[in-house]
Amino acid sequence: MKIKHELFEQIPECFKCPATGLNPTNEEQLSGLIGLYWKLNLINWNKVNLYSTENKITEGDSKLFFENGIVSCEYPLFAEDKEQIKNHGGMKADIIYLTKQHIVLIENKIGSRFTYGGTQLDRQAKYLNESLIKNKFLILLSSKTFFNKGWYIKELEAAVRQYQIKGYLMYLEEIFDGITSQCT
Repeated sequence: MKIKHELFEQIPECFKCPATGLNPTNEEQLSGLIGLYWKLNLINWNKVNLYSTENKITEGDSKLFFENGIVSCEYPLFAEDKEQIKNHGGMKADIIYLTKQHIVLIENKIGSRFTYGGTQLDRQAKYLNESLIKNKFLILLSSKTFFNKGWYIKELEAAVRQYQIKGYLMYLEEIFDGITSQCT
């Protein structure tokens, strides 16, 4: 896929696995490195915006990532009863960000289909809705090009509409810009 290839060409030269020196080549590696660079404070969040599902910059929650929180990648969505297991048991968050007041589930999509079909974001939204943490966010992380083509947006809109959570878009290109500023 040409668009996906172009996205990977935008990855900063300094954005590598510190253990191997290799660049990410897939969605899981990309999420893992974003999480690691986030934990190491190597992402300049001033360069990263949150966008509405209309693909317009928002202001309200744009400083969310400046709080002191915990970041984890491939975090399992805990489930204990039959309904929870049916809904989200076995699913993992590509990236999860937790503070005392916020839970943010970030789903990274780089041209692939949703793992659980069209219901993946809905199931993640339901998980967030059941969370004990007050402020709940579902963020779709992808290429600006994908969002401009309308990819994934309808699924996010449908998921957040049903539950009392906020949904946003986030551009990988802005994260790359934020990393580049930290590399120099």
